[in-house]
Amino acid sequence: MRVQLPLALGDFDEPFPDLAIVQGSPRDYLQEHPTTALLVVEVLETSLRADRETKGSLYAHGGIPEYWIVNPEDATIAVLTLTNGVYTEYGLFQRGSRATSVLLAGFAVAVDEVFGRAERQEPEN
Repeated sequence: MRVQLPLALGDFDEPFPDLAIVQGSPRDYLQEHPTTALLVVEVLETSLRADRETKGSLYAHGGIPEYWIVNPEDATIAVLTLTNGVYTEYGLFQRGSRATSVLLAGFAVAVDEVFGRAERQEPEN
């Protein structure tokens, strides 16, 4: 697992995903950055469109089979899978659910854990 470290996806493309799950150990990447990943995660800081189109096209070109977009604004996680060079949405996961990987069997994340638990309202007496 690599946090905010580059992927060498081409001669001129070296994005820094917020999280990337790559094969191998950290020692495998002491001299060079990985050239692909099994899964990348981006936390939205700008627009959803920019992350889906700009970063998504870089990751698709790099052949990364799964791309997660974490959206703090609406507390959702979109799981996208690469099909014929284009990302399609596998699922949009909201509070109370678990975002699950298509590729990595057993890899799942509770949406409430990512965004923190919603504050409970105490009933008025």
